[in-house]
Amino acid sequence: MTVPEGSPPRKVVGVAGKCCAGKDVVTQWLLDRGWSEINVDAIGHEALAARHTEIVAAFGPDILGDGLTVDRRKLGQRVFADRDDRHRLEAIVHPWMRQRVAEIVTEFRNSGDTTAAAGLVINAALLFYMKMDHLCDVVLLVRAPLRERLRRALRRDDLPLGQIVRRLWSQRRLNTQAYRSPAETITVDNGQSLEALYRRLSEIEAFHG
Repeated sequence: MTVPEGSPPRKVVGVAGKCCAGKDVVTQWLLDRGWSEINVDAIGHEALAARHTEIVAAFGPDILGDGLTVDRRKLGQRVFADRDDRHRLEAIVHPWMRQRVAEIVTEFRNSGDTTAAAGLVINAALLFYMKMDHLCDVVLLVRAPLRERLRRALRRDDLPLGQIVRRLWSQRRLNTQAYRSPAETITVDNGQSLEALYRRLSEIEAFHG
């Protein structure tokens, strides 16, 4: 089914940013306004199952948990400690994830359901790195100071300080990739209050309709 002729374009907005910058808060703001979400972290869970054989062949049975499924914590500890291992995992799962997200976006854009979501948001820390920004009309790049992101990570994640620091460090160049994106990229600072963040989002919404 295709969009009826004369229908307004259906927007796809990416929400990107480093760990604990506030992507989920921004995404929730859009969901509260009738948008639908592609949570790329959840897509990553699907990829671990879909590429189970390749992952075990690359990393061995030590990364398996109960039921012989991939234990994300064990795998994460390994790949965030070794850049080569991280790149090896990305080569296995990222193509599958990109393809799955592209399929969902295509289905959304082609849908003729007038009762469907107001728009589609792709929530992904690695949006630019995985070139999913090419699927978006606009990207909201969420930023927050390192100290604040570290505080949020310590409060949110049940992980040792060293592991959290390594994860934050591994993302140090993510924001620079935004400058090479073909999509319009709008910076959203989230280092102050929620009220300030919501005001900024309302300004963006008014400007872009």
